[in-house]
Amino acid sequence: MRIVHISIRMVLSFFLLFLGVFAQNETTTEAPDPVYSDPRCLPECIFESNILETRLIQYFPQNCTTVCAPHGLHISISTDYTEKQLIDILKNMKHLIGNLYVSRNNIGSFTIEMNNQMTEVGMPKLTNVSCRVSISNTNMTRMNLPNMMLVKSPAVNYSTIDVEIYYNSPNFCITIQEMLNLMKPDYIALNRFGRMYGSYCEILNTSVFSQKTCDIENSTLAGLDSGCVQLRGDVKIEEGDEEYVKKLESVETIFGALIVKGTNFTNLQFLSKLKNIMAFSKEQPAVLVEFNPLLTNVSLPSFKRYLSNAHNPILFNNNSAELLKNPDHCYSVRNGVTTEMTWIAKFDGKVCEDIERVAASPAAQDKSAISCQTKFFSLLLMLILFMSK
Repeated sequence: MRIVHISIRMVLSFFLLFLGVFAQNETTTEAPDPVYSDPRCLPECIFESNILETRLIQYFPQNCTTVCAPHGLHISISTDYTEKQLIDILKNMKHLIGNLYVSRNNIGSFTIEMNNQMTEVGMPKLTNVSCRVSISNTNMTRMNLPNMMLVKSPAVNYSTIDVEIYYNSPNFCITIQEMLNLMKPDYIALNRFGRMYGSYCEILNTSVFSQKTCDIENSTLAGLDSGCVQLRGDVKIEEGDEEYVKKLESVETIFGALIVKGTNFTNLQFLSKLKNIMAFSKEQPAVLVEFNPLLTNVSLPSFKRYLSNAHNPILFNNNSAELLKNPDHCYSVRNGVTTEMTWIAKFDGKVCEDIERVAASPAAQDKSAISCQTKFFSLLLMLILFMSK
């Protein structure tokens, strides 16, 4: 019998040879990252690594104004640079194409999430961002992102860009300019999970805005200027304010809530140009209209966008009973901002579909018919009495 001795080296060599053949025959189906095909990405400006740290910094294109990061740009606990060093490294970058991940780092002034030392993002020169923005779990009081605009990427097909700013300092405020930048494109999904809240920072200089911007936060409707297009603060219209509402005829955006309470209005015609109501306080409805017994027409023809973390952002309560007889009143307000989220608008606790079902019920139709007959006979009786004189 012939004895064959097989060494470990021979087995290992055979295994490696087999593995190499298998690897050569295997074809990959993984699609290349769209960053590589983006016409804005120059070869010398692509960051092939991902983490900003000493051993990889030689690969970061510090002289490029547009940096492309197919594997994402990570500033994390592995980042061994100080804040000042990072500012110098990133000073020329104005556009980042790719994902940005900033978490659990030891730098106190820039973050995305989980940085309890951070007080602001602090990137005043950042302009275009083409991905989801999420800033949370920090001690941030200001963003300091005055020029950040969210734009669609030509290389990626998506319908919306999500923006979430939540669980930061109780004193967090966002500037009017920052909110204007976020709400400008219609493809921005603000506050998708209902967690955004804070306040609007004080306006230090109204002349920087292209449209007349007024501050009603510490004022009243009586003391408001005429011709304002943008208002900072809750707009509260109460009994006795009826003579001043003409001042609101030019208003297009309220950075706060709209509250109409206890008036003798029959309609809201003075708000015909109102497009946006961006309430930013915690659990605050964007629209609250209540205790206006003569209000029979609630049309807001230009109203298209709202911000609110309240479950029901649009509330009409205890106004004229006529508003519950015809669902068109509810639909006209709700359908201007959404046709999908049925719960956002309620009239006396009812969504539009509830009002429609009640109005279409036989009992409601019989009651309506009796009401019409009563009105007809009353008019007929008045006519007879008039003719008999």
